[in-house]
Amino acid sequence: MIVQRENQPLIEMTMATLKTSQSELRDFRSENKNQLPSLEEGMMMTVRHDDGWGTPLRYGTTDNACLISSAGMDGEFNTSDDLTVKLDGQPKASSPIANLEDIVE
Repeated sequence: MIVQRENQPLIEMTMATLKTSQSELRDFRSENKNQLPSLEEGMMMTVRHDDGWGTPLRYGTTDNACLISSAGMDGEFNTSDDLTVKLDGQPKASSPIANLEDIVE
């Protein structure tokens, strides 16, 4: 697919950025009794990294892992072109928040 080939350098740059963010989270886990950042902490760590298309990365948690995602070339999360890496571990408990803007302000 031509679009995919044209975007390959941006995809590779985004994967490198995702791996950098994953490494930072791995370091956090090592320094914090094997716990991953809470949702708030993880968002603060990942939002400062942009993907190849200029969109900040997104951090999410499950019961036993975190996910670091790029919105991909369409700039929208939760679509088929998203790029995501996973890091296993137990995230710290999060305090209730309304949205990302509450954290970033």
